[in-house]
Amino acid sequence: MDFTSYLHERADESRHNTSLSFSIAILGTVLFVGGILETVMTTTSPQWILFFPYQLTSDPRGLLGIALTVVGVALLILGIGLAIHYASQRVWYIRELKAVLNTHLCFIVFVLVFLVTETKKQLFLDGSYFSFPRGI
Repeated sequence: MDFTSYLHERADESRHNTSLSFSIAILGTVLFVGGILETVMTTTSPQWILFFPYQLTSDPRGLLGIALTVVGVALLILGIGLAIHYASQRVWYIRELKAVLNTHLCFIVFVLVFLVTETKKQLFLDGSYFSFPRGI
């Protein structure tokens, strides 16, 4: 496996990991909203910390609402952080891939220029470059 294939594979893997991290963030959002709705619907007057409603009672639904809200926020933050991390990795892989391909392209252009100049030299040395068809 050469370096360009490796970079292609790593960029594809990073793209896949980014989509998985977006799925984690969506799951966190669903759990967060579910926790807020569960807390608000099961209590008459919930207490609030910033935008987190909670109600500490002996009822297990209050604990469920807090758990869903906290786990949802944690997954949302984790998913967004992973998405940023994998996207930055993919940018690095693509940048390195472009550098490698530019190096290959420069080498190919150099070889083509060399072949064209050698062909022109051969044509001038043979004299066939200026030969005209007979009858003119």
